[in-house]
Amino acid sequence: MTPQPPHACVPIAVVGSACRLPGGITTLDGLWSALVEGRDLVGEVPPERFDPARWLDANAAWRSGKTYTVAGGFLDDIHGFDAGYFGMSPREAGRTDPQQRTFLELAVEALDDAGIAAASLAGSDTAVYGGVSSAAFGVMQGLEEMSTDAYTMTGGATSNVANRVSHVLDLRGPSLAVDTACSSALVALHHACEAVRTGRCQMALAGGVHVGLC
Repeated sequence: MTPQPPHACVPIAVVGSACRLPGGITTLDGLWSALVEGRDLVGEVPPERFDPARWLDANAAWRSGKTYTVAGGFLDDIHGFDAGYFGMSPREAGRTDPQQRTFLELAVEALDDAGIAAASLAGSDTAVYGGVSSAAFGVMQGLEEMSTDAYTMTGGATSNVANRVSHVLDLRGPSLAVDTACSSALVALHHACEAVRTGRCQMALAGGVHVGLC
């Protein structure tokens, strides 16, 4: 048996959490209730998201550019965002991936849940690890060349899911986006635990976000 390094058994305390899930779930208690009740959180596409008729062809499962269903796990109001709270102009916020905006909001909510004032972490070695794999927003923005501006690149970069949190809250520990497809959030959490255990940081924000856009 290979000996474990001394830091391998250092316990990690989870002191705060936040979430936004299909079915209007915004708390872990809400998630637990949905699991206990066996609720189906998959629904039809909300009318404000996109025109389903553009993509739907129920009789052609393998037709290029078409889908046989528009059902999915949809989040409520992915467009809503308090740009002023985070020191962003409406123009910048409009060019920023909803994944970046959501992860930023949930980072602050997790700190609130932990009873930690975000301002108290400014200048600290707090790390941020964000699991993310969808680059759909950046691709879509690239197709609208007439609307490209100074915020297009930063708004569409998946790396900024983590980096924007570090920038806004002035956190100076490791700041990484983790893309391992479906396991991105889990691997991000693993990296966060390892960073704390090895002393690279005293605290870390870790999680994942995925918003499919079309």
